[in-house]
Amino acid sequence: MIDLPPALRDELALYMASASRQEPNALVFPTKTGRMDNRNDVRRRLIVKAVERANVRLAEQGIAPIGRISPHALRRTYASLRSAVGDEAAYTAEQLGHVDARFTLAVYTGAVKRRQRLTGAERQEFDAAIEWGQWALLGTSDEIESVSVAAPANGEHASRAS
Repeated sequence: MIDLPPALRDELALYMASASRQEPNALVFPTKTGRMDNRNDVRRRLIVKAVERANVRLAEQGIAPIGRISPHALRRTYASLRSAVGDEAAYTAEQLGHVDARFTLAVYTGAVKRRQRLTGAERQEFDAAIEWGQWALLGTSDEIESVSVAAPANGEHASRAS
């Protein structure tokens, strides 16, 4: 089970409704045939296109473009932002499926230290991400919805909305 902030839950619900996948255990990002996608296809089909759009906006702000991103890089970004906004390492570890919170703490707390090396524009974007992360924590526990995430046998992560 993972927690979703209300804004993300709402966006995923809209996406799922528009994609005509309303079964409770429907995959969020399936293949064309409705099967579980692999991380390379997810990167190619979804992430690369999103990065291209983001790089246009970054160029307008004078920020270096985003390079190659993988689903795991997004996972690491999420964990780093959770650490930067002050989440307990045990909570972040639980959300990521880590057994030991010490691993989570050791790996992801470095994001805040790296902030010092950022350019002015990069630091503004980092701070905006932190601000968003803090906003995502707002609300009551009733507004945070937990959803099941199936872990396939091959170790890849699959996302399901419910």
